[in-house]
Amino acid sequence: MEICRSTPEWRSCDVVPFARGGAAVKIDLGVDVGEVNVDLAIDATFLPSETKLATKKRRLVVVKPPPADYAGAFTAVDHARRALAVDGKPFLSMGYYFYGLVEYQRGDATLEQALEDVATLSSLGTNHLVAYGAETLNDDDLGAFVAACEAHGVMFDFSLVWKVIPVLNATTGGNTTEKWANLTKSADRVRNSPSLVGYYTCDDCDNGALYTSAGLAEVYDQLKLRDPYHLTFGADWSQPWANYSVERRECFFA
Repeated sequence: MEICRSTPEWRSCDVVPFARGGAAVKIDLGVDVGEVNVDLAIDATFLPSETKLATKKRRLVVVKPPPADYAGAFTAVDHARRALAVDGKPFLSMGYYFYGLVEYQRGDATLEQALEDVATLSSLGTNHLVAYGAETLNDDDLGAFVAACEAHGVMFDFSLVWKVIPVLNATTGGNTTEKWANLTKSADRVRNSPSLVGYYTCDDCDNGALYTSAGLAEVYDQLKLRDPYHLTFGADWSQPWANYSVERRECFFA
């Protein structure tokens, strides 16, 4: 099998031993590394006749490392290790869902107590929190939480659940320009933090009545267009498609 990647600047092919029914096959991957999101066209052809067998298209995310003056974290899926990488280094998450911000907004705790919890968890070895309810904080309170994470060396996933739901909920007039703007503006508030791992976009993502695969894919694309340097996450409940819709294939080029 011959696997080729083509761009306007270069073309390379890897020859991979492959035999099935005595036929040799070439697969062309058209990847423009200058794009953040591109449609990947895969052409399968017989060799040496170059007779085309099929063409399949799918969305591929191609992300270059950020520029030297970028202040935020660069998080990626390290496919070789089946792990996460932060700024090019392996990241072993030791963390929890963090409910302190919800308790604060419900009046069951003060903001100071929630921030003290961040410090305490850090002292116990926690290095990663899912900041549940963070998207509904005002700018000052959110800034205090982000500053606490940065001060104590704790990474966080920024919840966007209550910004995503209005976009996907068609019964309440979702998918409007205003609601998309609310979603992306909320993400903008934290995207330059060196403690941000990524965006938590859905609870029980396999709830197909609310989180459709197409809807989550669009959320993913919009966040990637605005912030290509962070991941997206979701918590599935039981159905396998939820994993696919949130963790779409990403390729990172040095």
